[in-house]
Amino acid sequence: ARVVGERCACKRYLHLRLLLHSPGPRVDVPLQDVVSGKDFALALSPTGKLFAFGDNSYGQLGVDTTTGTATPTHVGADKSWSSVDSGLYFSCGITTGRDLYCWGINGAGQLGNGTTINSSRPVLVTGGAISGHTATAISVTSGGAQTCALLENGTIACWGYNSRYQIQKIPMSIQGSRFYGAGLSW
Repeated sequence: ARVVGERCACKRYLHLRLLLHSPGPRVDVPLQDVVSGKDFALALSPTGKLFAFGDNSYGQLGVDTTTGTATPTHVGADKSWSSVDSGLYFSCGITTGRDLYCWGINGAGQLGNGTTINSSRPVLVTGGAISGHTATAISVTSGGAQTCALLENGTIACWGYNSRYQIQKIPMSIQGSRFYGAGLSW
């Protein structure tokens, strides 16, 4: 698999494509986003399809196995994804329905499901500040072993590695956080 880019001077944007090389004919998939973790990558198409490839020792590809692959593999085929990010050995994504899922290593609770059990398939982030559909995710960002999400209700929830006692294994709101519209004021 290769990710290639072309610059279109007429529209001034970078058009990304994923060239899928498999036993059959080459497939050219347009992309809207590409993220990478430690020795793996995720590629999101404008139609909501998510592909993963690379190392998969902890299930960070989200393809229900821990076997790595050089062939981009469809993640969560029953889901339509709107955004994705990755940490060191885990990934998180938001569906078009604004449900937040994470998968991969979970030793520090970075999957946000209240456990420290790794998952090789996307698991719904639950509990704490994100409870069912009461606080849906707008965006997600992941670090080495922690994740934060901007929620529809204007708060920020974080979970995972907690070296400074800032977060926990289930999503918790950052005290005093509030995000308001386009003004980006706190």
